[in-house]
Amino acid sequence: LAPTPRLGGYDGLCQDGANGLTDLLALSDTTLLALERGCLVNTRTRQVHNSAQVFEVSLEGADDVFGRVSLREGATPRTVRKRRVLDIRKLEDRLSPALARLENFEGLAFGPAPPGHAGRTVLVL
Repeated sequence: LAPTPRLGGYDGLCQDGANGLTDLLALSDTTLLALERGCLVNTRTRQVHNSAQVFEVSLEGADDVFGRVSLREGATPRTVRKRRVLDIRKLEDRLSPALARLENFEGLAFGPAPPGHAGRTVLVL
């Protein structure tokens, strides 16, 4: 998981802790989209800010560790690679006030193509 993004005016993490993985969506046998969310709090005002980021995760070249009792045993496994493809915070100025303050990000799904845009893929959070 990526570290919880920091934001001015929010000096702590919410009670349930740092970043968490809320969903994975397969794009292929070796590529996934991962939705990670975090929660920050202003400890003085108790105001909360939730973050959401989407990452592309590549399984190519990563070791399958299924069945290993501990990752400390044997050679260090080759890990997955990931890159951020969307940070919701960068879209907040384009969202309605209610969506900009959305408190939960729990899932990813493919949606229908917009009218007149056959063949395009829509990602729904």
